[in-house]
Amino acid sequence: MTTSLKPEGPAEFRDGVWKARVWIPTGETGKDGKPLRKRTWLALKGIPEHDRQAARVASAMLQCKIDERGYVPAERDLTVAEFYARWSEVRKVKVSSWTNDESYWTHHIREILGHVPLRAVTSERLTDFVGHLDRKVEKGKISASHATNIWCTVRAMFRDACKSKDRSLRLLDVNPALTVPPPDKDANGEKAKQMLYPDELLRLVSCGEIPLARRRLWAFLVLTATRPSEARAIEWTDIDSAHRVVRINKQDDQTTRDRGVVATKGRKTRDTTLEETMVPMLEAMKAEAKGKGRVFPTMPAATGDYGVCAWFRRDLLTAGVDRHELHHPTKTSMAIRAHDLRASGITWRLARGDNPMVVRQETGHADAEVQQLYVRRLRDLGDLFPALPAELAGASEEALRKSWPGTGPVARRSLKNVGKLVGATGFEPVTSTV
Repeated sequence: MTTSLKPEGPAEFRDGVWKARVWIPTGETGKDGKPLRKRTWLALKGIPEHDRQAARVASAMLQCKIDERGYVPAERDLTVAEFYARWSEVRKVKVSSWTNDESYWTHHIREILGHVPLRAVTSERLTDFVGHLDRKVEKGKISASHATNIWCTVRAMFRDACKSKDRSLRLLDVNPALTVPPPDKDANGEKAKQMLYPDELLRLVSCGEIPLARRRLWAFLVLTATRPSEARAIEWTDIDSAHRVVRINKQDDQTTRDRGVVATKGRKTRDTTLEETMVPMLEAMKAEAKGKGRVFPTMPAATGDYGVCAWFRRDLLTAGVDRHELHHPTKTSMAIRAHDLRASGITWRLARGDNPMVVRQETGHADAEVQQLYVRRLRDLGDLFPALPAELAGASEEALRKSWPGTGPVARRSLKNVGKLVGATGFEPVTSTV
């Protein structure tokens, strides 16, 4: 009788293959704070049916690998689609932009990689996928930057399949995306982005044909340099007008119907200084709202025919701000977006001579390189931060109620029947010579 000195674990020959019974982490913790585990059967490949001892030794070695390295082998050959479902559940808790990943997966990734077993994905297959994205760009179906964002999602998914902090996602030993070159950049280079000049903002917020609440919003987005999604989530308890401070600690989740809030893009709380010219306007708005709820409670979602961006462009034309590049995109430049109001505010602050480090802290940028992406022009901007018209501190319940025609009391919902809104109060078709 011989005795093996190697450790042995439970193993059985099932369905034509040896299987080890091991404990694997679930990625969750119990009430005592300790990680939870579950017991399952995993296949041991390459072991003959008669070699029971080798199977038991392999079972023990597999359990050691799980315990020491946090390696979690797949219960079976999971497809990329099945892994994505598990990955997205973890990612949506940690990453505020996970909804972009969902869109990339649905429209671009699933059709090419979804049916492939996760372990069968090679660098060559991912290189072919990048080539598929390049061809979509060439045909004009997506932009080069969109292709890059799609690839970033794929790369993040396979990175987490190798070394995620969540052990339930660690299913690969080698990352096949590590050596794959990214999609090609736009042949026309990075597109130029737009900004508003101070005199253009003044014309915009002084135009009486634009509802009061919208004019207040445009002024707020520029003078605080906040993102539209952050402005949508700000409550009156976040604003201290006496000390001219607004606290940015959350943003509205634009994709949910229950108006949920999530962490800011940088996942950090920051305090932004309020320009003195804004204080009378905010005090009037606070009195109207009786100091409760959100500062902009009926603000619609960012995109769509009746989203914030579309209303912003309409209002610019209504106010006569028809500078050609603001409204006509080309191969080398973009039309203005609502997000460019944030860039305008950042540019104005730096042109005024504000400390760049302070500006970064108040706008939530990690470093100077990211901040530079928002700087448009630092010379010949005119009178920076002009005094806002006194009428923004006025009150008009009727104007406030009809600020976003067709959006209803909950302005987030998708507006599919946009034809019914043409001619609605507060929206008049605008003609322009641009």
